[in-house]
Amino acid sequence: GEKAKDVGWRGTGCCAIPQQRSTAENHNRISAHGLTDCTAMLHRVMCSNVGRKRRTRAGLEVLQKLADSDLLGKVWPCERVVLGRSVCRFLHNELLDHVIQVLFVQRGKPRNADAISTSLLTCRKQNRVTLRWKSDGDCACDSHISPCTEIFNALDMAIAKGFGDQLVGLEMTHYAFVFFEASRLASILSQCRWVEHLSLPGCKLERFLFESCTTLKHLDLSRNRLDNTAATTLANHINNFQNLEHLDLSCNAIGIEGARSLSQGLSECASTVLRHLDLSFNVIRAGSVTELTRTLLQGCSTLRTLLLRNNNYEQSVTAISPSTFKTNQLKSCALQTLDIGAVGIGVDGATRLSGILCSCPNLSHLALDDNALSQDGASYLASGLGECTRLRQLRLGNNELGDHGVTVLASALGDCRELTDLELNDNGIGVSGIAALSRALPRCWRLERLDIRSNPGILVEGEGRLAVVMATMLNAVD
Repeated sequence: GEKAKDVGWRGTGCCAIPQQRSTAENHNRISAHGLTDCTAMLHRVMCSNVGRKRRTRAGLEVLQKLADSDLLGKVWPCERVVLGRSVCRFLHNELLDHVIQVLFVQRGKPRNADAISTSLLTCRKQNRVTLRWKSDGDCACDSHISPCTEIFNALDMAIAKGFGDQLVGLEMTHYAFVFFEASRLASILSQCRWVEHLSLPGCKLERFLFESCTTLKHLDLSRNRLDNTAATTLANHINNFQNLEHLDLSCNAIGIEGARSLSQGLSECASTVLRHLDLSFNVIRAGSVTELTRTLLQGCSTLRTLLLRNNNYEQSVTAISPSTFKTNQLKSCALQTLDIGAVGIGVDGATRLSGILCSCPNLSHLALDDNALSQDGASYLASGLGECTRLRQLRLGNNELGDHGVTVLASALGDCRELTDLELNDNGIGVSGIAALSRALPRCWRLERLDIRSNPGILVEGEGRLAVVMATMLNAVD
């Protein structure tokens, strides 16, 4: 009724209505719930092919009745329509006249190029179209034609008829590109002037070929085979992507050389607006991660999220010296999320990280689990945490902190008044460490979750003392 903000038709009518009802019952239920009172608060309509075509057609008949009635003026213009497989043949022409965004969702075996292009050309010139294809592992539609070829043929035919100016997003997941297919996709996208979203995870890309997509805001190239050369190519053209806000390069083969080139490219791009950078699960060595963090924050003042998790990769090659990085004084930055978990930075890394944390007053999420910080590293870390007064989540599990390390950290946590989530599992904390926490946590009055699993303090013979301490902590949290 009046509070409806999101209505979707999935085959049997409104998605909020049980699927087992008949179409007539659903139509009556829609009327009974006062759809006629839905006005400007209805922002989105979803037409998704879930189930058999009969259900899809039945649901779309409801939409067509809206288009033919006076209700259309009350619920339109809609913000977004989601079209599934084979839906366009049933769609009423007038329904797309005032729609802003159209999302085509295709999964599994793509249809032939003619059918795909026909569906794309159903859209109006004013529609902003995003295409999403996801492979299910067995998507070959012909023994001689790859699924990518069918998709690219369809795009070529649609672009030849003016579709290029409507395409704003393309997502293709787990399609194994060969080199000529990646080159062909880059050529197709160069003909589209307004592409803002490009997502190609798991497509086995080995080179960066999308230099011409200068309007991109979101670029996801995770789970590919990009190496230092590909990262350097991207860095050399990063100045062209002045609108890029989200860059995901996780799960590739980028080493410290490629990451350093990317950092240098960002520092030389004066107009960068990058907010999210993910370099997790690459092959950057642990000894260079903290210095890389510093240079990235120096070069990109707009960065809000930096993910470098699981880069603990060691080789016989000597690690790059910190002197190879620019070590200018780090100014106050806008970083809010920093994840350097499972890297193994050790005490040396904690020493450098403490200086970085002092320049991150807006930091709200910090993950440093599995880093072998030890008691000495905890002391350095505590000096930096004292400046992070807005910290909400802190993950320090499996770091061998011991009683001394936790005691030092507890004194710094007292200044983190907004802390809601604290992880200290697997740290060798005894009863004295738990007691230190119990004295500090009353000041963290927003704490909602505390993880101290697998610590010897829970198993020592002083269970009575520990029970008193834990009760104090629970009362403090409550």
